[in-house]
Amino acid sequence: MLHQARDLMDSGRPGEAKILFERILTDLKDEKDPSKALEVRENIARCRDQLARQHLENAAAHVENGDVKSARIAIEDAIEVVHDESLRDEARSMMASLDAAEVSSMTDDAAELDDDELFNIIAGTWNDNQADEFEELGPEAIRAAILMHEGKLDKAKKSFISLASANPDRACYILMEKGKLHLISDENEEAVESFELFLDRLPEDADDEVWINGLTLLGQSRLKSGDTEGAEEALREAAGVDMENYLGFLNLGIFLRGVGQAEEAVLYLEKAESLMSSMSPDMRVIRELGMVKLDLGDRDAAKNYLAKTLELQAATGQHGQFDPTAAVELARIHEEDGDIKSASDIFRHLCEGYDRTNYFIYHLNAGRLLKKLGETDLAGKYLAKASGLAPDEEGRIMVDSVLKDE
Repeated sequence: MLHQARDLMDSGRPGEAKILFERILTDLKDEKDPSKALEVRENIARCRDQLARQHLENAAAHVENGDVKSARIAIEDAIEVVHDESLRDEARSMMASLDAAEVSSMTDDAAELDDDELFNIIAGTWNDNQADEFEELGPEAIRAAILMHEGKLDKAKKSFISLASANPDRACYILMEKGKLHLISDENEEAVESFELFLDRLPEDADDEVWINGLTLLGQSRLKSGDTEGAEEALREAAGVDMENYLGFLNLGIFLRGVGQAEEAVLYLEKAESLMSSMSPDMRVIRELGMVKLDLGDRDAAKNYLAKTLELQAATGQHGQFDPTAAVELARIHEEDGDIKSASDIFRHLCEGYDRTNYFIYHLNAGRLLKKLGETDLAGKYLAKASGLAPDEEGRIMVDSVLKDE
């Protein structure tokens, strides 16, 4: 299994490799030689960074295609999985740049606006209470908000810290923004403290979405600080704020699956599915249901959800922009079922998609499967492209192996 995991990692399939390494680590729990577990943990860290890099490259492709929502999701995925600090900083910087670009794009004359005018654009995305608080606290609060949305995070954080200190009885939403910046900076204890104080000061009659957002942020910061139990408590509370809001259930389901509680996670993810809009469903809910069904061994249900994930994207014209996580798993299931045509079609779509990091693997598998179908000429084109994309000699050997396989 260790050799297989290393091969997957070296061939650019870090997600699958990470799963195998984690299984190996579980099997080593009674191993007396600590060096073996250490090596596996180091490999898991490398897989996490490879995954993060793929997410960031996917985010860049989404930005290029004008899909800001998907770009944000990809960056959030990168920040969640990454191990290397410099790569985490890169992800944060990318998110900050996205924020700044989004604010600027709200008007063609953004560069000519004064601080008050620009703040009004920013505050247009907030609830009235947050906007009122910032206006009451004056120019420093307004400037801090602008600095944050311009991506000048260090300066913004200093301003929010100063504002919170100077207004101990008046600061509320200031604390939430301060906590976000601490969280971005991996100052997790400070983030927890900020979010807890924010929630203590938040009026009970505040909008449910504000409570859900605040509790979710608290859960994320507790998780990053190592307080898994506290994170779960906050996320469960968030899910209970508004029983008609699917986001709380989605976030709790993702958390539970991440900590290995798939049987409970599926209940919340199914609840999220029942609550989200049928007219504009959230692809994350469908994808996560597919993945958790796989975790539970419910292969048929997983297949249906993963297929639906791709169908949702196809329905919006994203035929060549399939979600790689869902697509690869679905292709694997199709191949296991003997449906080689469907599996090859998925890989051919991925060869045209935004996940350029894995183009070698996608072309290799498309060629391999087309060869099984007897589509020799077309298979040869994909394999020739795979050979050119091969990252190293081992990759070229893999292509040659497929070419020689009768």
